[in-house]
Amino acid sequence: MEQNQRKLGIVLSYVTLIISNLISIFYTPIIIRHLGQSQYGLFNLGNSVVGYLSILNLGLGSTIVRYIARYRFNKDEETENKLNGNFFIMYNIISLVVVLVGIFIIVNTNFIFKQNMSISELQEMKTILILMVFNLAFTFSTNLFGAVIVAYERFVFLKITTIIWTIISPMMTYPFLLMGYKAVMLTIVNTVINCLTIVTYMIYFFVVLKKKLTFGKLDKDLVREMVKYSLFIALGMIVDRIYWSTDQIILGITSGTVLVAVYSVGTNFGGYYQTFSTTISSVFGARVTQLVDSNSDNEELTDLLIKVGRIQYMVLGLILSGFILYGRQFIYFWAGKGYENAYIIALLLMIPMTIPLIQNIALTIIQSKNKHIFRSIIYLIIALINIVFSYFASLKWGAIGCAFISCMSYIVGNGFVINWYYYKKIGLNIPRFWREIMGISKAVIICLIIGVLLNNYFDTYNLKLLLVLIIGYTLIYTILTYLMSMNDYEKCMVKSIFNKLKRFKYQRV
Repeated sequence: MEQNQRKLGIVLSYVTLIISNLISIFYTPIIIRHLGQSQYGLFNLGNSVVGYLSILNLGLGSTIVRYIARYRFNKDEETENKLNGNFFIMYNIISLVVVLVGIFIIVNTNFIFKQNMSISELQEMKTILILMVFNLAFTFSTNLFGAVIVAYERFVFLKITTIIWTIISPMMTYPFLLMGYKAVMLTIVNTVINCLTIVTYMIYFFVVLKKKLTFGKLDKDLVREMVKYSLFIALGMIVDRIYWSTDQIILGITSGTVLVAVYSVGTNFGGYYQTFSTTISSVFGARVTQLVDSNSDNEELTDLLIKVGRIQYMVLGLILSGFILYGRQFIYFWAGKGYENAYIIALLLMIPMTIPLIQNIALTIIQSKNKHIFRSIIYLIIALINIVFSYFASLKWGAIGCAFISCMSYIVGNGFVINWYYYKKIGLNIPRFWREIMGISKAVIICLIIGVLLNNYFDTYNLKLLLVLIIGYTLIYTILTYLMSMNDYEKCMVKSIFNKLKRFKYQRV
């Protein structure tokens, strides 16, 4: 049963990914147009502020999954129930802290954002923060239930629940947008959906899994082990939050909600870009762990890094080069006027982000070797420096200044420091990796040149013609990449996919 749950879980993960991204791509422009720049910026600013409070999760979700799964495997129900009880108490303490910190932020909203917000915007911001703080506090107080469901590998239930609410969410919010409601109502609907999702998890925990909460002391050594495990997960969450939320908050303080809206559109494309890479690398996670556990040498690990990295780069090369050529026009049609700078912001985030995205396997390797502490610390230091420079850059250059500082942080952190660590301390053959990537880049550069030449002869602000050019560019990129960049293994993969499609077609006939 569990094996079937995993297989169906993987399939449903991809279904969830496709559905959520498609809904986001098609529904976000509707939200942008109905809310307007100021309200859209207000909504995203609220998300960024409260998003910082999510750091208080402290990596407990992953810790619950790991240790509940361990004691479930050992059939130690007594310790498992104690863990449930203790984690439930911990989460409710965190929930209380969230409320207290949230109240402090809400009370000081005028002081923090008064420089570039109107009185009505400040009032709405307070309402949005109240709703979001309540939402997060309720989520934290009940986080245990979802984590235990993951530990029990009930992936089908989780993914189907996610798919259902992902589809229902726009169906619930759209009528309110048509009626003229703005950011506050959008926040209310999101809060209601989240609460309903959590209630379904609670019912599943108590009724289907029949689990209990037992309140008692845990072994001290176990507690120390769990704290150590969650510490560096929490550190990674802090860094991630700094990179993805700080610039919006800084812009909200120094420049107002309009620039927050523009920056948020740029980060949306960064998020879509990231998804394509992590989807590919997630399939190889178990393989990496097996290689590390079997004491495979670093050359074998490098081979896997290169194999996956090449595939990721071919996919990301198409997306990035296509965005360079047609992103400005796409944003014009997608978000509307007033978001022109979102194109530059997106590029400043996407280009340096390519480095860690094609090296996701290296991250999995150091995690499997339990040598990810250095990476977490370096990321934290660079992220903190990033905050200081982003503030001053925002005062002079606004949203583009913030994005530029983030770009430089990514290049220094991922391009130089982390690659040095992979090479010198972990033993991966990073020079060989980059030689392989540079070899693929020839096809990407030629495609870019062809794209630029084509753009000189056509009106790319004609929507129908733009779509034709994008499809044509995709075909040119695919053909040239196949002929110039792919090795025999990669060509065999492509042929295998086409053969399967042919067999499927004949079976249907």
